[in-house]
Amino acid sequence: MIGIQRPLAMIYDCTKSIYIPRATSSPSLNRSTLWHFTPENRIQIGSHITGGDIFGTVPEDQIIQHRLMLHPKAKGTVTYIAPEGNYTLEDVILETEFNGEKSEHTMLQIWPIRQMRPVTEKLVPNHPLLMGQRVLDSLFPCVQGGTIAIPGAFGCGKGSITQSLAKYSNSDAMIYVGCGERGNEMAEVLQDFPQLKMEIEGKEVSIMERTTLIANTTNMPVAAREASIYTGVTMSEYFRDMGYNIMLMADSTSRWVEALREISIGLAEMPGGYPTYLGSRLASFYDRAGRVRCLGNPEREGSVSIVGTFSPPGGDFTDPLAAITLSTVQVFWALDKKLAQRKHFPSVNWFMSYSKYAHILDDYYEKNFPEFVPLRTKCKEILEKEKTLSNLVQLVGKSSLPETDQITLEVAPIPGAFGCGKGSITQSLAKYSNSDAMIYVGCGERGNEMVEVLQDFPQLKMEIEGKEVSIMERTTLIANTTNMPVAAGEASIYTGVTISEYFRDMGYNVMLMADSTSRWVETLREISIGLAEMPAGYPPYLGSRLASFYDRAGRVRCLGNSEREGSVSIVVTFSRPGGDFTDPLAAVTLSIVQVFWALDKKLAQRKHFPSVN
Repeated sequence: MIGIQRPLAMIYDCTKSIYIPRATSSPSLNRSTLWHFTPENRIQIGSHITGGDIFGTVPEDQIIQHRLMLHPKAKGTVTYIAPEGNYTLEDVILETEFNGEKSEHTMLQIWPIRQMRPVTEKLVPNHPLLMGQRVLDSLFPCVQGGTIAIPGAFGCGKGSITQSLAKYSNSDAMIYVGCGERGNEMAEVLQDFPQLKMEIEGKEVSIMERTTLIANTTNMPVAAREASIYTGVTMSEYFRDMGYNIMLMADSTSRWVEALREISIGLAEMPGGYPTYLGSRLASFYDRAGRVRCLGNPEREGSVSIVGTFSPPGGDFTDPLAAITLSTVQVFWALDKKLAQRKHFPSVNWFMSYSKYAHILDDYYEKNFPEFVPLRTKCKEILEKEKTLSNLVQLVGKSSLPETDQITLEVAPIPGAFGCGKGSITQSLAKYSNSDAMIYVGCGERGNEMVEVLQDFPQLKMEIEGKEVSIMERTTLIANTTNMPVAAGEASIYTGVTISEYFRDMGYNVMLMADSTSRWVETLREISIGLAEMPAGYPPYLGSRLASFYDRAGRVRCLGNSEREGSVSIVVTFSRPGGDFTDPLAAVTLSIVQVFWALDKKLAQRKHFPSVN
């Protein structure tokens, strides 16, 4: 259990005071404790070693074997490796030489928390992250390496879900970040977690054997509050690189965002409800989740799953934090105050909650539990029917229904809501449109979303002159993710339309898919802030920028000989908070485009696809 690198017990031993005096400094990890080091048999003097290679192990407890890895930026030939024995964190246990320069390595590794740890490859998640709650695991499942948001007001049961995750999840380890929690709340966590037990190989052990608690309370400096969430995700990546599946619980991102606001005010940035870079900061945080192939040898895989809780004021999901989080995460468990008041726990609102991972796990369930997918499908059908019958009952009464429908109403209370299906329309356009070529621009997409596109599109097939070929034969993918510089996000959409015009000038009919302009507009806001332009929700030139972009669509007679014609068709997606079409981006877009396909959440909930209103 640690603060933000402040070992409180050690500081108390030095100062003999429950208050931390000014200028008190103490190493974050105890330098005198001895740890039992066992070198890897394959690492000998003369062996070549590179970043991420495991050169030894240290047992931490009954569950975690700490695998010592060479720093990702180091490499060389081994000139010394310590024999098996007990060593402190500062003892040299490995020496390497590269280009005549010798380097000494200890058990201690330092890494900047705002920088992602490098990996060999990002992989598609394919294994469920089990929670121990049937409604969540069956209807709204997550994968190891996924992202989850849990919004809910005080008393909705976020704590009970947190404890269930800690006790029953199938992760190898858990990092809990109390980000800006009240002192009493954090004290409860520190007292309750050690009392939770789990079974490992027939033995009952405390969940603290696999849990790290990062205690950051509201009375700590605002910089510590802002840094706490990065500390947690960096520790998660460190254990992931050992080959473990890690779950990071950030409780709560609402208070982390408040810290961002305080820092923004202190830096005299543009006044506003939230800093304009809130979207990119949240997206870059969630983007550090995922399943990966780890750097170094032996070859291994690991994952980081991120669970973020937050409290939207008054349960308002159009609040900026809620809206941005919903556009970023793939699983959403909405906790309902009314269900909690009726003592219905977990108080998951099945109409608002959704999971975008359900289809990814179908192959896993069909292989291991073939009856699961049909049962889940039938369950959803019952729930959808119950929703329709509930509306009917309000008009005619329950006794007027046939007996079978009355039974349906009795057994149904558990259902689910899913996305509106923009992805299915995107894939349909890519596969069936009569364009000669397609340019897809992932503008500010999360890394995991872009990985899905890069893996799903090559699997789509189309027929050309009687032959089945991949749609990638006529498709260009421009991958721009949230962790790329903001200037790259702003430029990506222009890159796409310029490539489209280039192929159009050859005489082709080209379709440009920009997904999504919401994130492109966010980059315009960030750039506007950086240029110290007039403060506003959106830059005043938003309308002209959007209009000049769409104006590059059209059918033309191309320059030069031989005479030919070509066209560029522009298709864009965007997401508005709460489906509000009076939002500036929606209003400006509607005043420009000639075709508008409105996707309806209610139709999607009834499994009516495409969910076009």
